[in-house]
Amino acid sequence: LKEKQEKSDTLWRAKKAEEKKKKDMEQRAKQLMEAKRKSEELRKKQAEEARKKAAAAAAAKKKAEAKKKAEEAGEEYVSEPEEEAKDDVKDEDAKMEDAKEDEKKDEKKDEMEVEEETEPPQVELTEEEQKLWFRPVPTGTYGDLAPAVLSQSFGSFTVPEKSEGFDEIKFEWQGEEASKDYLRKWVLEKKKTSRIEDLQPGEWFQEKLKEWMKLFSEWQTKQKVFKNSPAQKEKEAAARKKAEAIKKAAEAGEEPPEDDEEDVQPDVDIFAVEDVCNVGNDEPLFKDFAFEDWALLQLRCELYLLQVAFKKDVKDPDRESVPEAHAAFYYQKYYRKQLTPKAFNVNSLAELTGLVKDSIGWDPEEKVLTTLLDEEQEDFPHLVKLTEDQRRDRQRRIDAGDETARLKFSTLALQPPSASKVPTPAATYRPGMGSVAPKQWGAPTGPMGGAIYPGGMGMRPAGATYGGMGGMGGMGGMGGMGSGMGGMGGMGGWKGGKGW
Repeated sequence: LKEKQEKSDTLWRAKKAEEKKKKDMEQRAKQLMEAKRKSEELRKKQAEEARKKAAAAAAAKKKAEAKKKAEEAGEEYVSEPEEEAKDDVKDEDAKMEDAKEDEKKDEKKDEMEVEEETEPPQVELTEEEQKLWFRPVPTGTYGDLAPAVLSQSFGSFTVPEKSEGFDEIKFEWQGEEASKDYLRKWVLEKKKTSRIEDLQPGEWFQEKLKEWMKLFSEWQTKQKVFKNSPAQKEKEAAARKKAEAIKKAAEAGEEPPEDDEEDVQPDVDIFAVEDVCNVGNDEPLFKDFAFEDWALLQLRCELYLLQVAFKKDVKDPDRESVPEAHAAFYYQKYYRKQLTPKAFNVNSLAELTGLVKDSIGWDPEEKVLTTLLDEEQEDFPHLVKLTEDQRRDRQRRIDAGDETARLKFSTLALQPPSASKVPTPAATYRPGMGSVAPKQWGAPTGPMGGAIYPGGMGMRPAGATYGGMGGMGGMGGMGGMGSGMGGMGGMGGWKGGKGW
């Protein structure tokens, strides 16, 4: 209430100061107008006096001439009355008196306005304000802890207990159980809305990413070697020849040539394939992958690894999934590149994951990243199978005339993880725990020395490391009202037996 009253008084004084400033400006304007009016009256008075003098001189001259004529004619001269001049003088005197009366009225009005000023109004707390337990933090400032420190430590906040060495703990506002329940809800809500700024990729992620980069390179090389093989070129030439024959037959209105039994190959059961690099005759399952298919395969893997690695690195049962609002932030943390939906010709993260909905999605209620894959059972070849299944379905739609099934991606849709600068020792995020040693990217391997990417973007250099700030531990919880305890009301102290 005191703070609200002080704020109200400050606003009231500012308002009065503004009113006074406005009134002074109006007064100054009045003074200028009055000075201008008096100057104008003086000018008019001088002009009137000059006119009267001229009129008097003209009248005297006329009178002299008339008198002279009368004398010459032997008549008696009779002068004319001067009533008109007297009337003019009376009118000017009346105007001067009216102006003086107006000045007196304005002065009285200003005096009355000054007398109407009052003391600052007394304020009262609203019902909503009376329900508040904590003092609101003013905009542009923060409370006991800086935002960066709070973000790193709030997960370890606890209510103090006697077992921690306190002589006495008093809960002035709420009981112990209510305080613990409040703190638990506050921490959960904070976890939903805050980012883990010092989170760094852990060992599991780095090993998996190294394995993925190696396989990705090998698969792209395998496809290139297969397409350049004489047998495959012969098949492609025969397929083109057959397509031309069918086209000519259609133009001539004839029946298309029948397929030879040797040329007819049954569709391979994608999910029954044991080796995606050899479904038969050394033919890879991904032989027909285009640029867009490789981009979708990488997207599946990156989002899958991001979700699983986030859960492993955070090690917090209340934070097991990547929030949608922070997905781009964590993606950049793990892959050192931007997550750009527009590169995939879509406008949002929801539309982006819709391209790989057989693997990744969003929880509609919690708004967090989810995966349909099992981290213990699924492997990278399974992602190839999902991509090929989607490609075949898309091709069937295109063959049926559905042009909306065609994909048009930017070259930015297929980028390798970027190399980071030499970091300071890194830490895997662990609430209340210390830091761990950083891990390194493995050197690119595979027949071509690394994954193939469009536009000459190259590959990730060997030895690139992740790094960052070390973790903070043992920071404790929201302040209490106990002995020697400070901070936010009634909610306990700082774990470890030391209050702030």
